[in-house]
Amino acid sequence: MISLCACAKKISLILMRYHLIEKEEKEIYTYSFEILLATVLNLIILFAATFTTGKPRETVCFLIGFIPIRGLAGGYHAKTHFRCLLILMGIYFVFLTAITFVPMELRMIINIMCILVSFFIIFLFSPAEDHNKPLSASEKLFYRRRSRIAVLIYAAVIIPLIVCFKTNIFIFCISLGVLSVACSLAAARIRSYILANSHQFNARKEKLYENF
Repeated sequence: MISLCACAKKISLILMRYHLIEKEEKEIYTYSFEILLATVLNLIILFAATFTTGKPRETVCFLIGFIPIRGLAGGYHAKTHFRCLLILMGIYFVFLTAITFVPMELRMIINIMCILVSFFIIFLFSPAEDHNKPLSASEKLFYRRRSRIAVLIYAAVIIPLIVCFKTNIFIFCISLGVLSVACSLAAARIRSYILANSHQFNARKEKLYENF
């Protein structure tokens, strides 16, 4: 089975052969194509699951809340594309469970809580960078500002809509999409904190052994 990484490398090599990109740009383009292919594959599988469950409009609304903020704020990155797909399908399963079983009378309060929680998490912790593509200081500042502006716009638009259309399922789906990004961002921050502490602990342990 050909991996996404191998496909991305092949595309980059073809572009190099036809002098469409420089040799120095090969790694950047390979990484970009790998992400693009993974995203397309994930969306194909997601939409296949969508039509199987009969929730295409709800899924589109969920993605309206998920994709733009995720692109700016970042989030949890699995080590392999397969794990990434499993996480995405897990999130989608939770989303389907929420829109199926949350009582209509509770949607308004849960909607508002989703937006407020998402606002604070994204405002405080974005962006989360991928370990395969660390962000420079200027890039971090750029994505932090853009993600904060984006979540402010979402909050400014969605909260009045929640008040006007208290139990609307599509607004609920958008709110859950934004909340999914916030949860992914929080998970990424927690993992970074654990890894940082683990590295510090290992460094101290090595130093202790050296003293003995």
